[in-house]
Amino acid sequence: MSATAEQLARLDPDISVDDFVAEAREWFEANTRPKVAIETTDGEGEFDVSVFSDMSFEDERDHILRIADWIQRKATRGYHAPDWLREYGGLGLSRAHARALARLEREFESPGRHELISVTVGLIAPTIQALGSLELQQRFIAPLRRAEILC
Repeated sequence: MSATAEQLARLDPDISVDDFVAEAREWFEANTRPKVAIETTDGEGEFDVSVFSDMSFEDERDHILRIADWIQRKATRGYHAPDWLREYGGLGLSRAHARALARLEREFESPGRHELISVTVGLIAPTIQALGSLELQQRFIAPLRRAEILC
């Protein structure tokens, strides 16, 4: 469910960061809502630095599934892994493209975060990429990055 070969073939590997962000903005505008700024005064409002979620089993499962679905939707355009190699479902673009996309995404609503997703996508997939055999890389990296497998 990652970017199709046809989409990757159409993507200019030399696309400028600005053009990439402009294309991505169109997709985000069609797939989610812009964040609404909430004005607060220092010391007011919620402040939460918790690392682990405190939810019922059902609420946590639903939350995880919403996040995984969002990542999988982004994966249809390669936006889940813009600077990862194409063979792993990414777009093969630069870190500058990835940073610009992350800044853009922060302007829009998303289902949030969860430690299971963060560990799977941000720790396990890169570890397999760095240390795994070619067989493990081919089998697991793309589905881990797309949050189709969670661990």
